[in-house]
Amino acid sequence: MTVEEVYTNAFSADYVAWTEYGASPYLDDTDTGYIRTNVDLADERAWSFPNSAGSGTINSVKLRLEAQVSVADCGYISVNVWDGSNWIGAGNIFPVVGYGWFELDVSAILNTWAKINAGQVWVSYNKVATGYGYVRRLTRKVDYTPVVAKKPIMKMDLGPHPRSRLLFAPTLFLGAKSSSSASSSSPPSDPWEGWFMDEV
Repeated sequence: MTVEEVYTNAFSADYVAWTEYGASPYLDDTDTGYIRTNVDLADERAWSFPNSAGSGTINSVKLRLEAQVSVADCGYISVNVWDGSNWIGAGNIFPVVGYGWFELDVSAILNTWAKINAGQVWVSYNKVATGYGYVRRLTRKVDYTPVVAKKPIMKMDLGPHPRSRLLFAPTLFLGAKSSSSASSSSPPSDPWEGWFMDEV
């Protein structure tokens, strides 16, 4: 199996209800870029990823978010995924105080290579109490089994099988016709008549 994990590389800014820090796309592999909000039902979308270099059988697809909250149990984050045609709810993550990684299995949503490449992410904050929710990093992780190219079959020409050769055995066929009498040992007039071929 092969695992390919990539960071988001683009942000479309369709919804920008969170506050962004750093440079777009904010959730790539830096400590300075992140988003935060304390507003209930604040939406932020959409992040996309580089096209996958994978091929073969898709074993699993997961989204990984590095997130936290400023106050324990002050809120949680809902994650939605675009599959190329529709936005589909992927589930919720429940950050704690201090950044940590949270994983959502989206294998049932991004179940083809075309959907993986079209995939985008939308997050929404669900406020429970006073405090902020933060997201700092976002990755897409694909586990797959590559297609193994079949090696060409090498054929060796060893020539005809030994038993396929017909050998002319220089043995006098004793039952050959005699032109004069049965006791004659002279070879027949036809040079091939009376000689036989033996297959070995």
